[in-house]
Amino acid sequence: MGSGSPIDDLVEFGTIRLLNWNYSMTDIELGMRFVDKVQAVSAVRKYSVSVGREYRVLKIANDPEIPVSNIIQEVQILFQTGCTYKWAWYARKFVIERVFGSWDTTFSILPKYLQAVHDINPGTI
Repeated sequence: MGSGSPIDDLVEFGTIRLLNWNYSMTDIELGMRFVDKVQAVSAVRKYSVSVGREYRVLKIANDPEIPVSNIIQEVQILFQTGCTYKWAWYARKFVIERVFGSWDTTFSILPKYLQAVHDINPGTI
C-alpha cells in the first residue's frame, strides 16, 4: 500500500485506473483493488453505513454460471417479491459484465495483450 493518499495508491493499467482501497476511505469506486476478502467486506460495510443502506456481497464472481432460477429465489427471499426469468437473466448478464467485462471490451484489448506477451517473450506467438 502507499502512504494512504488516494493519489499514491492510484495505479494506471492501460486505460483502466485502479485505486487501492484503504481504511480511511468511505467510498467505493469501480475498479478499486482490495488486498483480500476481509478488506473488501470491510469496505462494503463501511460504505453501507455511510450511505445508510444495507448491501450484500454475492458470490457471482466465484460462479459466473449461477442459474437464473437461483437469482429468482434470492430475489424472492430478500425482497419478498417475484421476479420474471427475463429480468433475472438481464440482472445476471449485467453483473457478469460488471465483474468480468463485456465480450466486446475483452476482445478489443486482446491484441494489445498478445503484443505485450510477444514483446516480453519473443517467438512465443
